[in-house]
Amino acid sequence: MLAYGPIYVANIEKGFRQAVIDLKRVIVLDGIDIPRENSRFRIRCHDLNGPLPELVIYKAENGTEVLDRVRNRACWLYAIARIRADLQRYLAGSRFLFSTTIEGKAVVGLRAGPLTFLEDGEDFLAAYHKLRGRIIGGGVLEAEGDAEN
Repeated sequence: MLAYGPIYVANIEKGFRQAVIDLKRVIVLDGIDIPRENSRFRIRCHDLNGPLPELVIYKAENGTEVLDRVRNRACWLYAIARIRADLQRYLAGSRFLFSTTIEGKAVVGLRAGPLTFLEDGEDFLAAYHKLRGRIIGGGVLEAEGDAEN
């Protein structure tokens, strides 16, 4: 098994950065955290709408496999960032709530004026898809306009 040393972390950072550049989306790497047991690491990052869910990458037999996992998870974050950008365009001025895990389910939310939307899913991407479907697919703005009349 590989140990996570400074050079290894630099390669992970480089792999993440290259994947994000290839995807052409603003996702900023905030840090890489390595717990003492050294069996995994967490990548913290954010997009223009705030913090994104942390990525947890488990140790592999070789560095190439870990870099593949990092790139795959960067694509996963790209999908989340894109959904968030769609929601931000649809509900200008809205703010995303911190994503969390409750009872084994990923929970995400959005606050738009007096309205707060929460959705859960088996992972954060599934939860954001549900949130997008509820807000954009459910015609939240039309329903809001009908309530005022």
